[in-house]
Amino acid sequence: MNKKLSTAEKKDIIWKVSYKVLNCYLDFYREEGYKYTIAKSWEPVKWDLYGNVSISQLALEKFFEDKSLNKDSQAKNWGGKGGRCFVAEHSIPMAVIKRKYFDNFKKKNPTYEEYKYFIQHYNRLCYIWHEEDTALNDAGLRSEVPNIENLEENIYERYKSVGIHPIQSSHDHGNKLFRKLAEMRESGFNLSLARKNLI
Repeated sequence: MNKKLSTAEKKDIIWKVSYKVLNCYLDFYREEGYKYTIAKSWEPVKWDLYGNVSISQLALEKFFEDKSLNKDSQAKNWGGKGGRCFVAEHSIPMAVIKRKYFDNFKKKNPTYEEYKYFIQHYNRLCYIWHEEDTALNDAGLRSEVPNIENLEENIYERYKSVGIHPIQSSHDHGNKLFRKLAEMRESGFNLSLARKNLI
């Protein structure tokens, strides 16, 4: 029977296991010439391993303008069609991250530290307003970036191209971010002060 693990211990295991799994993908690519990206083969990396969570300027403004809004509010009640008002969106689409991972390490598997740096640097989650999500889709950027060669220097170039302004936070999970935002809203924080307190 496995012992009960803390959240930190569970995350450490996910890091280590996913590192071995993605190394297998790289080995298979070199041997067979096939990039294994199908189905949910990257799910643990996609949703469990990422850098600190961001929120767009517009999403933050909407949250503080309307006290009835929360993380799970439905877009259909705020002028949208389906899904949530605050869309959990990968700043760099996973399809792009997968391609870049195979390209960066096509000759040699990364060390564990190189792997962690790559995932934390490129796999960023940002909560954007549902209208911003629509703008990305309309611009053909749902699964693409304007310039993949420029990602190292500007991971938010995709957002910049449609006028989305991400604000970085010190939180590593969406629930923590929105809990902090709700606390600040209830305490009467204005938008400027709330923004400063996200870091």
